[in-house]
Amino acid sequence: WVGSAWSGEGRFALVIGSANYQHLPPLNNPTNDAQAMSAKLNAMGFHVDTVVDMDLETIRARIEAFSERASGAEKALIFFAGHGLQVAGENYLLPVNIQLQRPDQLRNEALGVDELFDAFNRAAPETAILILDACRDNPFVGQSNVNQGLASGNGVSITQRPNAAGIVIAYAAAPGAVAFDGQDGN
Repeated sequence: WVGSAWSGEGRFALVIGSANYQHLPPLNNPTNDAQAMSAKLNAMGFHVDTVVDMDLETIRARIEAFSERASGAEKALIFFAGHGLQVAGENYLLPVNIQLQRPDQLRNEALGVDELFDAFNRAAPETAILILDACRDNPFVGQSNVNQGLASGNGVSITQRPNAAGIVIAYAAAPGAVAFDGQDGN
């Protein structure tokens, strides 16, 4: 990279780590992963907001603030490490305070990945990067009227903006799969 490509101007990141769940099994590594990702992004010149073990309302507020700060940015990045799932082709990220028992609760109690796409659309960066270090299985399979509902999940809406460079999406797990939590702190 030459010139201002690594100057840090116009690079914003929101890093979310959820490990200490109140009503779900805790996870070993999301806090470490969020701290490591934040340090690396800072070293690369990103302006980083790190959110660890927050409730849904706080996460949504930080996403809104991120979208405003990253408006027109060169690069905008969101990283999430924590519990996630996929139901009826939709991916959801779980805040630490969720008390999930039925799939119909997801829209109100979990963070839909479409909310992250909406944040990128509002910010309209040159390039958006979404990294999801979360499971994409469906724990409700077997309940009445619930099927596996596999889909890849996509970011089509961000790429429909004129002059958009697009979005890079990285998943830690395939549709229907469980992400590996790691053994060595990350």
